[in-house]
Amino acid sequence: MDERIKQLEDWLDKQCGCALMELKPASSDASFRRYFRVKFSHCGISTIDINQSYIVMDAPPDKEDTAPFIQITRLFESLQINVPHIHAYSQTLGFILLSDLGSTSYLQKLNEDNAEHLYHDAFQVLHMLQQASPKQLREIPLYSPEKLSLEMSLFEEWFIHKHLAYPASASQLTTLYDAQSAILNIVKQQPQVLVHRDFHSRNLMYSQDNNPGVIDYQDAVIGPCTYDLVSLIRDSYISWPETTVKQWCNDFYQVMQETGQLSGTRFNTFYYWFDVMGMQRQLKVVGIFSRLYYRDGKENYLHDIPQTMHYLVQTSARYPEFKGLYTFLCQLQHYAGTNNA
Repeated sequence: MDERIKQLEDWLDKQCGCALMELKPASSDASFRRYFRVKFSHCGISTIDINQSYIVMDAPPDKEDTAPFIQITRLFESLQINVPHIHAYSQTLGFILLSDLGSTSYLQKLNEDNAEHLYHDAFQVLHMLQQASPKQLREIPLYSPEKLSLEMSLFEEWFIHKHLAYPASASQLTTLYDAQSAILNIVKQQPQVLVHRDFHSRNLMYSQDNNPGVIDYQDAVIGPCTYDLVSLIRDSYISWPETTVKQWCNDFYQVMQETGQLSGTRFNTFYYWFDVMGMQRQLKVVGIFSRLYYRDGKENYLHDIPQTMHYLVQTSARYPEFKGLYTFLCQLQHYAGTNNA
C-alpha cells in the first residue's frame, strides 16, 4: 500500500475519529498535491454528514506547504466565495479534509449555449475578489515584478532550450528579453487587486448553488487587475472567438468602472492591459507545461501548448511594439512543426 495512503487512513481514524467506507482518487494537479474522494461510515467531526462525500488533500510536507491554502481558504470564505470548507487538517502531516464541490468542472460543462451564463457567474466571483479590503489583504504577498519576470523566463529555459532544443541566436534572445521588459512596464500600470492566479475552466466547478465552486487558489497574490480575467477567457484548455472575448472583456470593464476601480481609464487602455497581461501569462504557461513534462513526467500538458502559443502569436501580431516578438514566435512555431516538437 502507498505509504501516504496508510498515513492518511491512520490520521482520519485516530485524529479525526472517522471510519472510512470508501476512498478513491479524485484528481491531481500540476504540483505534488493529490486529492481523494472519501465517504465515512461514521465520523467524530460534528460538521461531517456521513451521507455526503468529502475530499482529502494529500500535500506531502516535504514538498508542499499547506499554510497558504488554509489562509486563502479562510480569506475567500470571508468574501463569500464558494470554496471547499476545511473540516480538519494537519499541517505536520500535510492532510486537509474538505467539503466536496463535485466532479463537474467548467471545462466539462461549457458549451456555446451556456457560456454566457457560466462566465457571468465566474465574473461575479472575480468582482468579489477584487473588492477585498486592504485589511483583508494585509498578509497576502505581492505579485512582484521579479516574480512576473521569473515566470516569463520559464519560456526560454523549458520551451525554447529544453523542449524545442532551438538554437536561438543572441539577437533573437535580445528580442525576447526586450519584449518581456516591455510587458513588465505595461503590467505595472494596472490597479492592484486580489488575484487567484490560476482562474480557469479546470479550477472552476459547476454548482447548482452559488456557482461556481473555486479550487486551486493557494497561490493567490495582490497583482494586476486583468490577470484572472485573461486566465479565464484566454484559457489554455478552451477557446472562444476573439469578438466574444472582447465583448466579455468590455462587460467586465464596465463593472470595474461602476465600482470606481478604473476611474479615467478608457476601454482601449484596459483591453491593451488585458492583451499584454495575457502575453506574460502565456509565456509562463508554455514554460510550465514544458517543465511539467520534462521535470515531472506529466505528458498531457504538452497537448495544451499549441493553443497557448496561438494566443501569444495572435496578440503579439496586433501591436507594432511586439513585432519582433511576433516574428520570433513564428520562427519557433515553424521549427516546432518541422521537427514534430
